[in-house]
Amino acid sequence: MTKNKFITFEEVYEKKQRSKKIFIGTYITITLVLISLMTYFMGQS
Repeated sequence: MTKNKFITFEEVYEKKQRSKKIFIGTYITITLVLISLMTYFMGQS
C-alpha cells in the first residue's frame, strides 16, 4: 500500500514538473511574441 502511494506521489510530482515546464515555455513564447509585436508597431509609427 505504501509502495503504491509512493508511486502515485512520484507520478504526481513528475506531472507537476512537466506542466511547470510547459507553463514556462508558453509564458516565454507569449512574452517574445508581445515584444516582437511592440517593436513592429514602434517601427510602423
